Amino acid sequence: MAKSYSPKKVQVNFLNQVISGFADGEFVMAAMNNDQVSLVVGADGEGARAMSADNSGTVKLTLLQTSLGNDILSEALRADRLSNINVGPLLIVDTSGRTLVMAAEAWVKKFADVSLDKDVKAREWTIESADLQMTVAGN
Repeated sequence: MAKSYSPKKVQVNFLNQVISGFADGEFVMAAMNNDQVSLVVGADGEGARAMSADNSGTVKLTLLQTSLGNDILSEALRADRLSNINVGPLLIVDTSGRTLVMAAEAWVKKFADVSLDKDVKAREWTIESADLQMTVAGN
């Protein structure tokens, strides 16, 4: 049976608010900050693995400049800088498949860069978490 993917079926929720209005092209990118397993090989060729305790990760969201998501993310960062407590849940689900990215505590790292032009531009936001959980799966 043929598998299907639809960008419309990707749901992004941050601080219990729906983020939408994504730019064309790559609009969600999630990555762990470090390798989860590292290998060290000794002089005699014996190898040893180390399992990293670092589960930190980064999510980048690319929104159209007209997206209400820009307002949500701007306000989240502004409030966090004032109160130092605006940290909350992040959930990204591909409902046409099984890929899942989530964090119980995530925050906006910095304001998106602003570029203005005669055309609608994209704004890239970075969200961080000290404990990003990912399931990279297919349909």
